[in-house]
Amino acid sequence: MLDVSSGALQPLFWALIGFGSLAGLAALLGGVLWTYHAFLIATKRTTKEFQKSIKNIDEEPTLCASRGPRLFDPSSLVDPRDLIRPDEAPAGDPPVFCSVCWGDDY
Repeated sequence: MLDVSSGALQPLFWALIGFGSLAGLAALLGGVLWTYHAFLIATKRTTKEFQKSIKNIDEEPTLCASRGPRLFDPSSLVDPRDLIRPDEAPAGDPPVFCSVCWGDDY
């Protein structure tokens, strides 16, 4: 049996230390992100408002405001018939269950 001081398990310990360090870093960064979101909630601002420092936050709220006009209609830009490939044959009707057994007569 291997002795612990022989160094055979040392790569395993280094891998565990590395994985634990990455997990700790991820937890720390997640805590920073959560703290930032809690700050935004406490100040009643959105990320965009915080980054741009909007002065008239009371005059033009963005959280529950109505949406502005649509700038373009995405469905009008593409004709659905243009999406059909010319080398692709249209799908035929699915076979009827009885036609498998008795032919297409039924």
